[in-house]
Amino acid sequence: LALLAWLKSIPNRKYIQWTDFDPIAVINEIHHMMNIGSHHTFFERAGVGHGYLDRPCMNPLDPECPKMSPNYYDVCPTLGRFRDYAARNNITLEADDFSHDVYEFDLLSIFGHRRRRKRDTDVVRVNDTQSEAVPLATSATGASDPVAEEIAREEADRREKTRKAAAEECKAYRGPMMRWMFDHPDKWSEFLSEAEYPRFPDYAQVMSGGCPGFAAGVLHWPEDMILGGVKRSAKGATMESADALQSVFLVASPNDVFLRFKHKANRPQSKPDLDQAVWSEELAKEVIQQWQRNFTRMLYRHPANFDEEVSRGRVVSKAFEEAFLNGFERTSHF
Repeated sequence: LALLAWLKSIPNRKYIQWTDFDPIAVINEIHHMMNIGSHHTFFERAGVGHGYLDRPCMNPLDPECPKMSPNYYDVCPTLGRFRDYAARNNITLEADDFSHDVYEFDLLSIFGHRRRRKRDTDVVRVNDTQSEAVPLATSATGASDPVAEEIAREEADRREKTRKAAAEECKAYRGPMMRWMFDHPDKWSEFLSEAEYPRFPDYAQVMSGGCPGFAAGVLHWPEDMILGGVKRSAKGATMESADALQSVFLVASPNDVFLRFKHKANRPQSKPDLDQAVWSEELAKEVIQQWQRNFTRMLYRHPANFDEEVSRGRVVSKAFEEAFLNGFERTSHF
């Protein structure tokens, strides 16, 4: 675990998220530092790749949209123009504050927890470009000219300061700009050309037939598990519309639940009122099924399922629930 403290491929943020975690970069860096052999091949065969970083963004104006996304929208080149437009039209922009987003590394909390390693944040790059090198001047005889060298160094410093200032400005104001653009699509033409507009994906084309999961080689989400109310002009054709996105909740297996609450010697009971004499994996399965029924009932009775006249807005049958659970078995190709 101590090795992870040196991994540059792990984002230095309070929480690691799907939008900034590059699994293959982490795996390759570990493999470079210490050969992990067949484990590296396993990740490659599973199709882990860049995780979700190279997938289309549903909303390219989301500041969390990864740079690897095919429709990533870089606002930095047009930020100055937008800020001028905002000033002329009395639009107030409040810069994002990232001062509390850097942590030192904590070996006991790596994924999804607090980070406590503080890295050097002075150097900021924009679009992965390096500052231009300024050659040192030489005299006609080939000898270096001290005065020219000093001028060249000052020019290089000036360019570097300008680059850093632009990078910091973009970091602070790209979020406010993107959020404002999302709320005011009718105003884009007042400071952007049409070629500079963000590109929203063709949702029907991207999601027809389902979507690859985190490990694309072994996990594929079927279309009927992620979309509801799909409409097509003909069977097998690209979808024309859908009514809703669907979410999947993966619950623990009966064996996991059984072991979690099984009393272990020299440890306090997690469920003091649980009769260990009758507690079994079969009983754990019944507990899970009852939880699913109660959770489903709660969702069906949610106020959002009823209109103003309190008539049923959605009807979900037991047959649908069983079909949905059966469909979940098709998501993994292991």
